[in-house]
Amino acid sequence: MSNFGDHPTGFFGDSSFYNGVATRSLRFDYDSAPTLYKTPSASSLTTWTWSAWFKLAHTTNTQYNLFSADSSTTNYQNLALNPNTHGALSWVNRPPGGQNQQLITNQLFRDLAAWYHLVVVWDTTNGTSGDRSRMYLNGSRITSFATNTQPNQNTESIVNTNIRHNVGSAYAVHSNNVNGWNGYLADVNFVDGLALDSSYFGETKNGVWIAKTPVVSNYGQNGY
Repeated sequence: MSNFGDHPTGFFGDSSFYNGVATRSLRFDYDSAPTLYKTPSASSLTTWTWSAWFKLAHTTNTQYNLFSADSSTTNYQNLALNPNTHGALSWVNRPPGGQNQQLITNQLFRDLAAWYHLVVVWDTTNGTSGDRSRMYLNGSRITSFATNTQPNQNTESIVNTNIRHNVGSAYAVHSNNVNGWNGYLADVNFVDGLALDSSYFGETKNGVWIAKTPVVSNYGQNGY
């Protein structure tokens, strides 16, 4: 899904500087209830990576969902900008037995002119407890969290179970309302079965973090 939808001129600025990897994006309009979704077959529940570039088009007291898998309000995994934390990134895994993972950043995301590159890594076979769910922003690992609840070793994600998966929205967790993204998404990747940091999807050029052709050996069964 690295190139989907046209984007206005100037997506990543002067094309002579950038490498031409991410040249288009998809505009999600919250008021139009945008959603891209699929229901995959079950696959790795302990190891996967999601990567995307995003840009906000509006800020409000509404939750803007980037990526989710959900079947009910008590069975979901969701990555979103959360109004309850004034624009922080929130990532939570909530199976029927109760929430078992949550990261909420101290950093707030309110800049409507900025493109951000976000990578989230689910890696619960990892023997280091603090490394089992990780977030990277613009090439650097996020280490400052208002909430940092790491899953136990081998905890299973809701992502990669045989339920609806959404890009740019959530669904059942919001009582079958889309509650979608309001902005742009580009160069979206999901890697099933590998835990990859941001260096697999981007690189630094003259001090600027830019997209590159992903270095992914195998996207796995449910990858894109």
